[in-house]
Amino acid sequence: MKLIAAFIVASLSLPVSDRPGSRTAYGELEQGVRVEATGRRNGGWIEVRAAADIPLEGWVEAKGLGCRLSREEALLDRPGGSQIADFKEKALVRIVSSKGEWLEVESLAPALTGVIPASSCSAEVPEYRPGSPSMGKLAGVMKDSWLYAAPNTEGKGRTKVGAGLRFLVLEERPDGWARGYIDEDVEVAGWMLLSDLSDPVFPSPLAILTEKSPYDHELLLSGALRPAPKGKPFVELPEGTLLQILETRDGWVRIETAGPVRARGWLEEKEIRRVHFPEDAVAPLIRVTPQKEAPLDRGPRAPSAPDAGAR
Repeated sequence: MKLIAAFIVASLSLPVSDRPGSRTAYGELEQGVRVEATGRRNGGWIEVRAAADIPLEGWVEAKGLGCRLSREEALLDRPGGSQIADFKEKALVRIVSSKGEWLEVESLAPALTGVIPASSCSAEVPEYRPGSPSMGKLAGVMKDSWLYAAPNTEGKGRTKVGAGLRFLVLEERPDGWARGYIDEDVEVAGWMLLSDLSDPVFPSPLAILTEKSPYDHELLLSGALRPAPKGKPFVELPEGTLLQILETRDGWVRIETAGPVRARGWLEEKEIRRVHFPEDAVAPLIRVTPQKEAPLDRGPRAPSAPDAGAR
């Protein structure tokens, strides 16, 4: 891969190590984090620094890095060759190799490999956000399945697609097939079985609000994270960094910071405090109209017994 100044993390989680080839990581970078190359490289490893609030620096595997596209682009099987798929602007791709003015790249979901012009690759482009389609019917891929080049085909011209991807249905056939395309940051046209599709699933805002986070402590002031108690600092954490405690030892705590840059190391226990997320903080967001309790229906009343003194 040609060494460029900046990349975007394309892997779901990219471990950061203190030296090339090390399997001991002191942190991870989540997908989408922008990193800057320091200029050092060793085989398939490259030294980078996270361009984020936590400027974690270390060695990562180059195969986990990529870029976003600054414009719509066709994915080709070779320079000047046949089209495989369409990339939308801001699509995230993994860089496989550099071939002069072309980059060999891989789309993430579904995974397709081809080439694009290197000029369309950038680390400065913001994250892609899916929009509402202007035609067709939006569906969700219910399980890991296949996208076929034509209906009623077995094994030929098919692409593996994962559960949860968006599929825009343009045509439905009585024999159980649907024509359309995968509607992610990469568009791939084809046919799918209707039995593999369902209504699209959207995350519940209420579930996000009420889910308990393990990152229940914060840093009181900016502080240095160390690989061991009293060790040499390797990254500076800003004030208010959310973190979780992994281990305690003689006035020191081993912690992990919340993403997208997850750094692990040691701080003095006096440098942090617990953060409370009371359930009643969410209660005002959930408004339920109280229902008046209806009186218990006891059935018809029995007639009163006659008064013994009455004549």
